[in-house]
Amino acid sequence: MGFRFSYVCDLLSSLEGNRLSKATSAARARNPDFCTISSWCLNHSQRIHDKGTDLLALLSCLFPDKRPDRVYWLQHASLARIIGRCLYLGASRLKDLSRWQISGSGDLAECVQNVMSQAENQIAPGQEVTVEEIDAALQQIASRCRFSGSRVRRSHAAVDVDEVLGSIYRRLSSRDAKWLTRMILKSYGPVELPVNYILKSIHFLLPHMLLFQDSFEAAVDLLKSPTFQLFPSRPQPDFAKLLGNKALESFVPRLGVKVGRPEYYKARSIKHCCNMINRRRVSLERKYDGEYCQIHVDITKGHDCFQIFSKSGKDSTYDRIGIHDAIKHSLGIGEAHCKVSRRCILEGELLVWDDRSGKVLEFHKLRKFVTRSGVLIGADLDSQPKPYEHLMIVFFDILLLDDDVCLSKPHSTRRLLLKETVKVLPGRADISEQEIVDFSRQDGSRLLRLAFTKSIAERWEGLVIKACDEPYFSVLSPDKGDGYTRWIKLKKDYIPGLGDTADFALIGARYESKDVPSLSKISALSWTQFFIGCLDNKDDVVRLHASPRFRIVDIIGSHSLSVNDMQVLNQWGKFVACDVDSNTAYELHSIHNSLPAMDVVFKTPFVVEMLGSGFDKPGNAQYYVLRFPRVLKIHWDRTYEDAISFSELQDLAEKARSVPEDELQEENAMWYDKVEATNKKNGYIVDRSQSTSSTITSCTSPLSKSGSLISPDLTPLSSKEVGAYAHTRHLDKTPPTNSLHTLKRKISSTHSQSELTPTPFSKRLRVSVLTSSTNMEHSISDLRLYSQHLRVRGSPIPRSWTTSIGSSRSNPSSRPLSKMGSRATSPLRENPNVLLRAPPNYVQPLPSNFVRSDLGQDHCQISSTAPAPAPTTRYCSIEEPIEQNDLSASISTNNILPPPRPLPTHPLSPLATIPMYCGEFGFVENLFRQTPREFTFSALHFVQSLGFPYYRGMLRASNPAAADSQIALGIVLVNIRDPANTLTTQLCNVGNQVVAQLCELHSILPSSGKIFFLDRRVLNAGGSDGIHNELFLLNDWWAQYGMQYYYATISWSLGKDVDQFPQSVGEPFGHAAQSDSRKATGVVSRFQPSDVESIGEFVSIRPTVHIDGDHFYAPYTLPENIWHENLSPILQPGSRIGTITNVNSECSSSAFI
Repeated sequence: MGFRFSYVCDLLSSLEGNRLSKATSAARARNPDFCTISSWCLNHSQRIHDKGTDLLALLSCLFPDKRPDRVYWLQHASLARIIGRCLYLGASRLKDLSRWQISGSGDLAECVQNVMSQAENQIAPGQEVTVEEIDAALQQIASRCRFSGSRVRRSHAAVDVDEVLGSIYRRLSSRDAKWLTRMILKSYGPVELPVNYILKSIHFLLPHMLLFQDSFEAAVDLLKSPTFQLFPSRPQPDFAKLLGNKALESFVPRLGVKVGRPEYYKARSIKHCCNMINRRRVSLERKYDGEYCQIHVDITKGHDCFQIFSKSGKDSTYDRIGIHDAIKHSLGIGEAHCKVSRRCILEGELLVWDDRSGKVLEFHKLRKFVTRSGVLIGADLDSQPKPYEHLMIVFFDILLLDDDVCLSKPHSTRRLLLKETVKVLPGRADISEQEIVDFSRQDGSRLLRLAFTKSIAERWEGLVIKACDEPYFSVLSPDKGDGYTRWIKLKKDYIPGLGDTADFALIGARYESKDVPSLSKISALSWTQFFIGCLDNKDDVVRLHASPRFRIVDIIGSHSLSVNDMQVLNQWGKFVACDVDSNTAYELHSIHNSLPAMDVVFKTPFVVEMLGSGFDKPGNAQYYVLRFPRVLKIHWDRTYEDAISFSELQDLAEKARSVPEDELQEENAMWYDKVEATNKKNGYIVDRSQSTSSTITSCTSPLSKSGSLISPDLTPLSSKEVGAYAHTRHLDKTPPTNSLHTLKRKISSTHSQSELTPTPFSKRLRVSVLTSSTNMEHSISDLRLYSQHLRVRGSPIPRSWTTSIGSSRSNPSSRPLSKMGSRATSPLRENPNVLLRAPPNYVQPLPSNFVRSDLGQDHCQISSTAPAPAPTTRYCSIEEPIEQNDLSASISTNNILPPPRPLPTHPLSPLATIPMYCGEFGFVENLFRQTPREFTFSALHFVQSLGFPYYRGMLRASNPAAADSQIALGIVLVNIRDPANTLTTQLCNVGNQVVAQLCELHSILPSSGKIFFLDRRVLNAGGSDGIHNELFLLNDWWAQYGMQYYYATISWSLGKDVDQFPQSVGEPFGHAAQSDSRKATGVVSRFQPSDVESIGEFVSIRPTVHIDGDHFYAPYTLPENIWHENLSPILQPGSRIGTITNVNSECSSSAFI
């Protein structure tokens, strides 16, 4: 009887229903799609492998996009007309069916389901539609199209499409008709089928078979062969590995069937690339900008011995007939020196060569040399081929030579065999350029940078990196993990800071129903495609306020926009959209005949920053645009006058494409500096441009939760990351919840005051103002200084006090003064917020006219002079040592040392003062109601709150050193049930929010800070005292027990190079540019458990001893009649300095934001 099509629809509908369940936290542990597929294959296993089931038809129905040999010549409009005739629809139902063209009505398949559900078909028993029947019908329809494969066209016969499809549609339910419609359109979106998992669930050998013979028909024939007919379809895992290794011995390439290709990794930086390479010996090959060819040669066929497959697997032999002679002469076919006796399979790149200039021409030149099923596409406005222009083939691999299967040979051996087989014909046939680099040597990274720099300077597309000692497929290396033999692509647009970017204006939009399934997450979708326009008269508009005249140059859709940006444009575009005919804001014209019509015009165009992979001429056009454009950011602070004009775009394209022959050395040096600069960032998440210029800038977009536009592919952990994770707590390890009680037996919160005997300093300070150039050389990050205050582990004496307990005569002169942590002995430091941004209202230091007269008294004296000016923010340095025991310092008249700061009478626990974010696991009533503090479930509000004056004042009650150093501290609570997925999502969300806030011109977020990702059970670690337990203040507690709750850190610091974080294993979330071009705030993710020690700043609670020593001392009270504008807003007259008002530590419920 065959396999019912309704069974396939059951699977597809279940997967579509999983879209909601996949959004839950429970789905993060295991993808529900895998459970659905496994259950479906198990239930239908007997039917799938029944003799009456055509496995090829089933696979063709499950994966219609994997049949490139079938082209039906049916698009949405023509298919809708056919369906209307097949179902005999009346006028009203035809109107309902045509609603697929209206935004908000769904795609064509959904409209078909809605129409058919109004009168469901009655299907008689035994008349159910099978996959075999559908496969045969689609084979007949495809045979009539000239763009189908040659084997499909041979079966061409007179066919009535209405009759063939009508007999099927009239026997389908409305649900099944929806999936048949999507099958014909070759997209099941929004359902995405995991190909390898389904294939492995049907038969465990199918994924491997398709590597060697990338054709469903060939793989099914192989399964039916006597060799594999007795293999079980789903053996036990251990047994499957043994059978798989045995089966590999019988897998060989087959002439006439395309061999699969290895998957690529994309290198996001030089460091990332080196981490993936590890210590292997690799081949750096030039990546040519042409069309992939897999060439099958069968000498026994005589004159027609070639068969050429394209990247998609389609037979393109006759479309590329212009290269046949070059291949024949290069292989020496028919000559005595020919190395091919019977057959071979080669891989190469099809290019266009210019004999006059002696170089490879641009990609768009291929359009006039290569046809598509005998038709030139997109070449209407291209010039005719010149006599000196012709096709060229560049070989880069050999997969089969007679009976020698080369797939299992190392790449270096295959290259040698290729050089012996292929004869180089200048301008006609060549072998790809190659450079061998051994990364077990110390200079491997430098050689890679040099090669990459050369590729950019000479305008190559990039590099392809292949391991020299590994086979073609990873399955042929059973001792290596999956993905070990994957090749690596290294292109400049993959790396933050090297791609070609510019600002463009989006001037209009249109609705395309075929894009709707992929954008199903967006509600109220009005448009799916947006038009790019460039001003033709920018100078007149800017200088003379002339009426703008835009030229439409390109169109972008869901592949160029993130889901978030698409939704924003749909929401805000409604306020500025109007009909094309009613537009009076500017003129529009287009010379690109292939562009579709515009639905609406934006009276106020949107300005977006776009990244491209170089420049190219689109089809049927005579101008250059960005190739593979991707929107990085929507600029709300820019107008269309800031966007690039048409003439500027062409100038930029010319500059980016041309190789500066006379200045190639200078070009190499310039790009080497750029590559070296990006090498310090090792970034997956990329920079945001703050330039207002329309020239090409170096910038890429931040990673959004919906995925990066730059990197849609998966990237493996580097060896550095694996090593770092090995030293951290396992994500599933449960930390103790009573750590504080255990710690009480080891760490005392009280120390004898007699032990705290400071030693006088051995140097006198002379602080002098430096020049601006020296400022940059001697600047020290607040984070670095902050970390220097730590004492010797277990000692209650801060380093800044003494190096010898109780000895006032010890000579610590050998200790560098720069290592001292006391702020009283440190040079004056620059506040980075002053020059670069508007000064936020942080907790201000005490006025300089406050004088501490007695540490033992709770009062202060104020000088009678006028209030001193605010301390300067210029950099100063320590210069000359002076006599020991002389504590006086020579200070410049315009600078003073920061005064000591008071502490609260009873410092508050950092878990009660540091802002907390817990948005990824929702409201946990028992946990939060028992924790008397505020929580936030908004990542944006959480990051913003790190700079709010109220929270800065709160922070000083627990972490005075961080607060005074303008360092932000925050805590993100991680879900204990699924920490891995939660951590990944939160690192992206919070990291990008930090970058976004730092990029704001008037942001109050401090330019240095740390956000700790802690297990949420840390809230229960305080026992009966909860989060107010005093032991949370101790640095020793966090050093000994806090690490058990630690997952990761996001750290940022103004002017800090990422390399200054020696333990960093993550990638920078960005590089937030400031208005001062000399500096930028580096944002990195760290997985260093010792980071958590920064939460505790105290050595002892009774007496109060801070790790900075006497820089923070016992409190005093302000007189009732004294108030000063520089005091923190949270300080009130008569209160103890540092006491937080309006904070009730005895409250019984929490506030939620």
